[in-house]
Amino acid sequence: MNHELNSKNKQLFHRMNENSSNLSEDFSVAELLERYTTENSKIGYLLFKIETALGTLPVPNAKVTVSKPLGNGYYISKVVMTDIDGKTETFALPTVSAELSQAPGIIRPYSIYDVTVSAPGYFDVELFNIPIFENITAVQPINLFPDLGFGSGQKIEQIYDIYPTGPEIFKRGYFL
Repeated sequence: MNHELNSKNKQLFHRMNENSSNLSEDFSVAELLERYTTENSKIGYLLFKIETALGTLPVPNAKVTVSKPLGNGYYISKVVMTDIDGKTETFALPTVSAELSQAPGIIRPYSIYDVTVSAPGYFDVELFNIPIFENITAVQPINLFPDLGFGSGQKIEQIYDIYPTGPEIFKRGYFL
């Protein structure tokens, strides 16, 4: 079945790009997507709660973009907007099996995603390495800071690393 799906994807890309001279790049995209969906065959869930004033006021109509690099400069992404309460819908994302947490030597029994949050009048926030676990709904609160016009174009970055190793332990303030 998996081989049939791959064959059908290649046929579809071939038909869509009959006049294209760079078919190998299109096949690469299909292969990257197939590898991603095969390796991340389970589902986890994510919900964002976007606020300001240290969590006291919701930010409606904030744009939340969740992305995952596939390789070769290609990404998959999902864009959602916050409602009047500053919350997004709960949505599903592909992730690895929870059974990996039982296997010795597996460092990440979850999939990671990157997030960009933007709203008019606020600094953009970028988050990296948000973990998604199988059958778990992650609620991600994000506090936006007002842009009063002094730092236009700047972004606030946060990096999440559940299992830090090596020099990152000290760079990111982790202590053993």
